[in-house]
Amino acid sequence: MSSSVIRRIGVVSAGDMGSAVGRVLGQAGYSVVTCMVGRSLSTRRQAEKAGMKDTPSLSDFLAESDVVFSILPPSSALDFAKDIAKAASQTPRSTNPLFVDFNAIAPKKANKIHDILRGAGMDMVDGCIIGLPPRDVRASQPCFYVSGPRASHMLSLSDALNIKQLNETIGAASNLKMCYSALSKGLAALGAVSYVTAETAGLLSPLREALQVTHPELDAHFQALLPAMCPKAYRWVGEMDEIASTQQDAGVPPGLFQGASKLFEFIAASPLGQPDPSTGGRTPPANMEAALRGLAEEAEKNAPKGQ
Repeated sequence: MSSSVIRRIGVVSAGDMGSAVGRVLGQAGYSVVTCMVGRSLSTRRQAEKAGMKDTPSLSDFLAESDVVFSILPPSSALDFAKDIAKAASQTPRSTNPLFVDFNAIAPKKANKIHDILRGAGMDMVDGCIIGLPPRDVRASQPCFYVSGPRASHMLSLSDALNIKQLNETIGAASNLKMCYSALSKGLAALGAVSYVTAETAGLLSPLREALQVTHPELDAHFQALLPAMCPKAYRWVGEMDEIASTQQDAGVPPGLFQGASKLFEFIAASPLGQPDPSTGGRTPPANMEAALRGLAEEAEKNAPKGQ
């Protein structure tokens, strides 16, 4: 099973969050590796900038890691765990790295990943990340919540990251993330639906005027949130599905976030959500007005004719 001393940390993938985590861990003195097989040019550049060492295969990646951080879009979490389990099974070693799933997934999926890894002789910690990518060592944001029987092992990384242990239940940290994202990204979905609909009707100005009187903090929040949301929408589709699954398993009607999933799918498919063909990176529109104009144009293409 997993080693007890953490000196070497593997991080996949080196996107905005993963590369920031890797950079901070490196600044704190840890050896940080990644595996760029199948990753975009944009991700490769972020990993290089963060000082993360690339390894040629997942087998090499495991060999150079005491702990593996999985930080991926939710739709990739299960497949990556399967790939790691396969690599661990193909190259037996005396100790396997501890696997920490920091993805925004439903508790049910976290338990499925736990079972897959256990079959390959690996221990897993359930985790979630709440907050923006870290800028400095021991930054208060983001917070890395962990749960599961081996969760306390992660506290040794508190010299670099803000780690909080919840309990010994696999799925608890994932559930917390689902509840948090239902609020944070759910608000983004509500704002997008309301503002884009108002834009298509020529009513954005009076809508914002009304909000500035009754809820000025919301309009200010949406000014920053709505353009920033566009390049992230492709990742949020799967997260909305995971939230809906979590709510359904809890006996709560899941329809709200099934709808949010379709909304972010619409945004991701629009020109504002598409990657740069040359780098694979995504750039947010210049401001909220540009985001709303672009999304309103796409919405009008879908509107029933003759109304």
